[in-house]
Formats: sequence, structure tokens, C-alpha cells
Amino acid sequence: MMVCGSSRWIFGVALAVLGALVLGSPIACGDAELVRVQPPFQVVDGTPGVDDGRPGADWRVPEVNPDDFMNNAPLQVDMFLQETVRKVDILWLVDNSPKMKDAQESLADNFEMFINDLVGADPPINYHLAVVTTDAATERGLLRQLIDSNEQEIMGADGRPLRFIACNDPDLDEECNVGSEADAEEIFKQTVQVGVEGTPIERGLLAVQLALSEPLHSGDNAGFLRDDAALYMIAISEEDDSSCRPFFNDPATSETLPNDALNYEGCNFYPGCRCADDDELFYGSVEYFVRFFEGLKGFGNEHLVTLATIVADDEHAIVLCLDDEECLQHGQFRGCRNDELDIMPMYAPRYIEVAARTGGSHISLCEDDYGEVLADLGFAASGQRRSFELSRQPASPDRTPIDVVMERPDDDGGTITEEVPHISEGNGGWEYVRCESGEFVNVIRFHGDWIPPAGAWVRVTYLVSVGGTTAC
Repeated sequence: MMVCGSSRWIFGVALAVLGALVLGSPIACGDAELVRVQPPFQVVDGTPGVDDGRPGADWRVPEVNPDDFMNNAPLQVDMFLQETVRKVDILWLVDNSPKMKDAQESLADNFEMFINDLVGADPPINYHLAVVTTDAATERGLLRQLIDSNEQEIMGADGRPLRFIACNDPDLDEECNVGSEADAEEIFKQTVQVGVEGTPIERGLLAVQLALSEPLHSGDNAGFLRDDAALYMIAISEEDDSSCRPFFNDPATSETLPNDALNYEGCNFYPGCRCADDDELFYGSVEYFVRFFEGLKGFGNEHLVTLATIVADDEHAIVLCLDDEECLQHGQFRGCRNDELDIMPMYAPRYIEVAARTGGSHISLCEDDYGEVLADLGFAASGQRRSFELSRQPASPDRTPIDVVMERPDDDGGTITEEVPHISEGNGGWEYVRCESGEFVNVIRFHGDWIPPAGAWVRVTYLVSVGGTTAC
């Protein structure tokens, strides 16, 4: 007798199973049944054999010349959406050194062109507007107090100085914290004229960092910078940023002067003083400020922070030293000439590089039309873009982009799909920009009536440069 599930009878069970196999009797344990299965097979005639030849090579001439092979240029399709921000904090960094009076007045006179895209957005953009100067040694990042049309300082409801304009905030009882948007425009025009009593050594990037950091962030500047708003900064200066240490006197053979971060006593601001090369800096390099700005909104939100610049570039370059002796003594500094503003601003590569790396535009301080300059910046501050960075480098600027198509909303709630022309075919359209102010930008830029409106999709198709260089 066999008992299922009992370890005592293992030996007896084994014998019973052996007997069952011999006798062909099935063994059941509950509903289980042991079945013997034999796979099918077939016997074939023949004797197995092994090839005793040796391996060999095929020496025939190839039908395709190997020299004809090359890297394949894959086809890339980039899609861009023209978005607008609904909330933005705008910080103007204004040079208050002795030669900036006319530039400040021009900025105030043309400010309406800047504000148009913010005021005219539908729905209205919730924005903050503030001013800080490049004099980091004295003002140390403190936002300028608002000034009314009578040149009187404006106080807030809490009795403290009011340091920024706020408009279209749902928590406000009026359009702005200073009244209407027209009032805000007039107040900003007064406030942005910061005077010319500041230090001639401009440390603008440091001033912005101080303005957005503790203790000012929670102290005198409290309320300006909001966690859920985009940050758009605009720097206007007639010299390059000097927020660095060590500080060198050009030419490079000069000794490093023993100056701390906020005091450059003994180094003449023009034209010999300059920042050390970034790879020699232990404080204040371009990389340092780019990382600071990108970190303000947290990981993954770097695109919410942008610096734009109105400084001298090297596209309208002149040599600022006046004679051979001065050039030999101080070195040759590049810049441009603006007779309208009576200034010769110096080339500002540090500002330009930070702008390029944060996605901001650069406009020359020597442009003739400041209205157009400010209109471009106002458009960008509203969150809209004229330039879109391609994900890959095109194979040939002459042939790329191959195809640019825009799909934009129409007035009836539908969409209109159109092919965008190249700018050479008329007054508007697209152009490819590989380098700008010495920096590799790799963007497609739109002009005229072809600037994508809010809500438009842009599709760019082009051949990719395999292994192309980014040198400019």
C-alpha cells in the first residue's frame, strides 16, 4: 500500500513506482497520472563525413571602391513651440559710471518700445520690474528705490522704500502697485536714470548675484524674485564686467595686484585693468556666474533664467588707445563708437558669453536705433523668441535648413500651415546663424512678419554635420 505525501514511505513508494513501470500499471496520487512519452525519430541511410579542406580567402577585386564610402549625413527634424510666459521678473542692470548719462536717457526715452509686448499680451503678463547698478562696491546689489515724475522716492504700504514695480498680479487692487501701467512706465523712466556717480570699475554680474542672494533676497529686496516666475535680466554697460579676482593690469607681464573681491585700489580702470583669464580665476569666472544663474530656479528649470546684454561687441570694432605709445603701454582694447551717445564702449566678452550660455540675446551698445533694440528685448522678456537653437549642427549653411514650416493658429480657431521663405528672398523669413560675437550659437532666426506668434509650431528639417566643429 502506498501513502501519498508521507516521507516515511519514500522507500516503499520508490519500489512501487519501479514495479509500476515494469508492469506498465499507472500510479495515481489523487488525480495525477504518470505518462511515459517517447519522442518520434527516423533512421536514415548514409555515413557521416568531415571536410578535410583548409580555410581560404576570397581575393577577387571588390566591385565597390572603399574610398567612395563616407559618413552618412542623417536627416534631422526639430520642432519648436512659440510659448509666452505668464509671470516674469525683469531685472535691469544699469551702468552708473561717469560716461553713461546719455545712454540712460536714451533708455528712458525708448522704454515704451520695451514694455509694449508685456502690456499688450493677452492675457496680461504678471511682471515685476526693478533696477540695480553696476556699482557693487557701494550699493552691493540693493535694488534702486522707485522715483516718481517729481523725482520723489516712493514708499510702500508698509512704510518701507518701494524697490520694484509689480503689474497684473491678481493680489493687487489696481493694475500695478504704483497705480496704472501708464504710471508704472513713467516711474520706471525716472528710476532707470541711475546717475553717473558710480565707480568706474563695473562689477555688474556680482551686483546681480548680490541682489538675488541673501541677505537682500529676504531683506531689502524681498518680494521681487518669485520662485514660480521666469527671470529675465538685461545688462547695459559701456565696459566689460569686472566681477572677478585676481585682477590683472595689462599687458600680461604686469604683476597681479593684491585686491580683494570688492576693492581694486591701485588698478586704473582704463584701459589697462581686466579680469584674468577664466582658467586662472578662483572667483567670478564666467562659468561661476552661469552656474549661479542656472541654479536660481532649480534643476531642470535652467531655461527660466536669461541674461540679455546691451554692450560693445567686436563686430563694430575700433582700437581705443589713441597713439602707439598708449597702445604699447596699456595694450589694445577693442570697442565701438556711438557718436549719438558720445561714448566709446569697450568690447565686453564676459557679458556676451554669459548671455550666449543662458540663451539671451546680445545687442550692440553702438546701435543707432534704441527703440528697435528695446522692442527686441521686450519681445524676449515676454517669453517669445525670434531665435531657436537647433539640436544638431547643420551639414552646410548654404543648404540648410532644408525645409522650414510654420503651423500657427488663425482667428477662427483653426490652424494655418505655411512654408517659411529664406530671408534672402524678401524682407522677412528665416536665416541660419552659426556664430555670433565669437560664440557658437547654432540657431535659426526669424525676421519680419515671419516671427512665430504665440502658440505657433515651427518644424525645421536639415542635414546633420557628422563630426563637425563648433569653433567660430
